[in-house]
Amino acid sequence: MSPTVVLIDDDCAVLASLEALFATADYRVRTFESAGDFLEALDTIPFACVVTDLRMPNMDGLALIKRLKNGLRPDWPVVVISGHADAAIASELTRAGALDCLVKPFSPATLLDVVGRATRMGGKPATNDVFEADSAPNGPVADVGRPARKAP
Repeated sequence: MSPTVVLIDDDCAVLASLEALFATADYRVRTFESAGDFLEALDTIPFACVVTDLRMPNMDGLALIKRLKNGLRPDWPVVVISGHADAAIASELTRAGALDCLVKPFSPATLLDVVGRATRMGGKPATNDVFEADSAPNGPVADVGRPARKAP
């Protein structure tokens, strides 16, 4: 079964372009012109990766992430796209639970890669080898600025 991607953007041209991209890449696609429309249909959608614009009327992408992560669908990965994001906003989005924030214009391949990783994770958080010191081939990972300790 093909993974599902939910696209939320108030710009119909962007929405149509993203829908074509994901349909061509063999995703099942659901599109919504607002976060509110998406939330109304939430119970009819199987596990999905949500790709949402940051700036939208009534409810922005950050507010949507907070609603999803605080009980509605905490296991669904969310990717934010925006023409107005900066490092501070990206940091706030990831603290709220976004998997990634892509600044427009971004390459279609980048978006497909991010969503592909998210759908393969199946809602599980990614593991990061940096924090799995016992499994590192040369022993624990060194602190920044100090060389790694060699295994005996």
